[in-house]
Amino acid sequence: MNFLKRKRELQRLQSLPSLTKIEVCDNLHPFVVQLGLTFTENEICFPQPICYIQHRINASAYCEELYAKSIRFTDIINIKKKNDGTYFTLRTGHIFYFSDKYQYWCIRNPLSYNKPAIITGWWWMFTGWLAGWWRKLFHNNDSPQRT
Repeated sequence: MNFLKRKRELQRLQSLPSLTKIEVCDNLHPFVVQLGLTFTENEICFPQPICYIQHRINASAYCEELYAKSIRFTDIINIKKKNDGTYFTLRTGHIFYFSDKYQYWCIRNPLSYNKPAIITGWWWMFTGWLAGWWRKLFHNNDSPQRT
């Protein structure tokens, strides 16, 4: 996903209204005991300390610091219940997945930047080489300037 599409999608997610606390709690009720979740007045708290596997899942979605301890109720903008579990969409674009089959919650970041295409990598290498050559040719001339 390129930068402009990502920015536009994040702005759209920020403008959507958040769900009520009651809607969120009703959908999370089956997972409270299974995952050790707790509710406070403003947020869903994850059990602390989290295990190594859960830490790696969070790190793979690049949100280990953002959602290490809790999710605010105001950040949840969409809930989808499917046969395999419940999906929560957050304002940051992250999707949390809770399932009866797993003892961990999963996080996905559909708005992340994908791996660049090979031609993009070649372009970066070529322009880097060209900039280095230009600098070497015109800016690093150690000989005294003749007048």
